[in-house]
Amino acid sequence: MTEVHQQLVEAARGKNVWILGGAELATQFVQADLVDELHIGVAPVLVGSGTRLLHAAAYTPWTLAETNQYGSFLALRYVAPGRES
Repeated sequence: MTEVHQQLVEAARGKNVWILGGAELATQFVQADLVDELHIGVAPVLVGSGTRLLHAAAYTPWTLAETNQYGSFLALRYVAPGRES
């Protein structure tokens, strides 16, 4: 994962790197300590079951830094421990 991350950082040339994907991808980057922020969109849909966003092994106490509401959609921004701005 760190090799892929390094390639993404080099390709971004100083800009932020955004990674879009599911729980497995997010967990791998979080466990490798390669994530500064998580941007999470919440839509009011009842599913009844599903995949956790991050596996328990990847959990650390993140800080909720920002919330925005767009109609019934909620956008959350969390900052990784030690990277609070």
